[in-house]
Amino acid sequence: EEPEPISSAGRVEVARCVAILGKVLVAQGRYDAAGPLLSQAVTVLSKGRPSLDLSEALADLANVHYYLGDVDRSEAINQQALAVDQALFGERHPAVAVDLFNLGNIQLDRGNYTEGERLFSQALQIHEDWYGSSHPRTASHVLMLGRSIAYQGRLSEAAALYDRALVAMRALYGEHHARFAHVLSLMGDLARERREFDAAERLFERAPAVFKAVSGEDHEFHLHPLSNFGSVYLPP
Repeated sequence: EEPEPISSAGRVEVARCVAILGKVLVAQGRYDAAGPLLSQAVTVLSKGRPSLDLSEALADLANVHYYLGDVDRSEAINQQALAVDQALFGERHPAVAVDLFNLGNIQLDRGNYTEGERLFSQALQIHEDWYGSSHPRTASHVLMLGRSIAYQGRLSEAAALYDRALVAMRALYGEHHARFAHVLSLMGDLARERREFDAAERLFERAPAVFKAVSGEDHEFHLHPLSNFGSVYLPP
């Protein structure tokens, strides 16, 4: 006796389970295994109306392609996720801000700093409207907006945003957290570019100490800012 064909609702339920398995594999770093499963889930879920399940599967699939180095595919899928989230939640929802943030990261990787600034600015406005200026995501958006502006050579504007991010990270995590130290390191880079070597030295001296306490002295988080500290003493 032949089995009955799976109903449309049944296929959706299977796709949801497949997407969950793909998400687990992404969390384990098994991107090659996760990609086909998430692609399969997206194909099925895309045949229906926009849904949260589709949005999450698209986000996971975009991350898979990004981590595998296929930035073009990741961007296209992030654009799909953005369209789904806008259909589900409207233009001014935190889910939309996350999509804009992800697209901004891709633009920074490509060196499209003006477009990155535009996307980060939109994402920041949405999160600030929803959560206020002291939320972790708001602080992260401030920092990335600052980076996109720094890459364009607008160092004074970037410095003001880094100062704002540092205040938020201190309030959220304290001065002995990796995120606080990361901002210190970026501020040191900026001070060095502005040829403010005394300020760069102070910042680069503080960041490695925090990373060493958090990650250990052999971790790249400690070694990178430590090398930056040494670079202050190199001839211009």
